[in-house]
Amino acid sequence: MYTLWSHGRLLGTTDLAWARALPRHRAGDLQPTPLGETLLPAAHDSHAELSLELRGPDGEVVPTEDLWVQDSEHLLAVAHETPLPDEPEPEWMDDLEADAWDPEVDALLDEIPDLPDPPEPDDDEPQEAREWPRYQVMLRLIDDAAIP
Repeated sequence: MYTLWSHGRLLGTTDLAWARALPRHRAGDLQPTPLGETLLPAAHDSHAELSLELRGPDGEVVPTEDLWVQDSEHLLAVAHETPLPDEPEPEWMDDLEADAWDPEVDALLDEIPDLPDPPEPDDDEPQEAREWPRYQVMLRLIDDAAIP
């Protein structure tokens, strides 16, 4: 189990159990502490101020190049916003896209084979919806071996 901290305060725990698709990238569901429940809704606005750090099962800091928390409720709210008519794309969007581009990641994505289409659901069987946790933690390690 890994723990997420901000200024020496425990915000939550994660097992980083999501499938690994890219080198040095890890992700997993985040179970917040009561303090985390109060601070994490502001994580998308005050990411830098939180100074997030990940600690391993031994309590030692895991060196990360990038570490962030995704809030599903915030993402759903933004997805449902109606854009204003004739509103230009924000200038920061170009910077965000340029910052997110990583040639190493692009090359690796090109090597991933296409996956087959999932089987059609059987209409006679009720489909169970997975209950997604509100928060997910995502990170890029400095050293891929830091988390086995």
